Amino acid sequence: GQAGAPGAVYLDDGTALRGMGRDDVPAGRKLVIERPGGGGIGEPSARDSAAVAADVRAGLVSPAAASQIYSAKIGEK
Repeated sequence: GQAGAPGAVYLDDGTALRGMGRDDVPAGRKLVIERPGGGGIGEPSARDSAAVAADVRAGLVSPAAASQIYSAKIGEK
């Protein structure tokens, strides 16, 4: 796998919050919580190309990321 992604907590205008403890969210503002992501298991280039292509079609990964991370050749035979 690869390194996991960190999480973040902030307001809809980009103001960062601590993420732990107490923070006040002003009336009319939205709280945004980005949960940390795992890095996966195993070598990304060993992932089944059909599964990578399905993720691209579903919008979970871009064609550029599929090529860079998974060494997938989307749309090529």
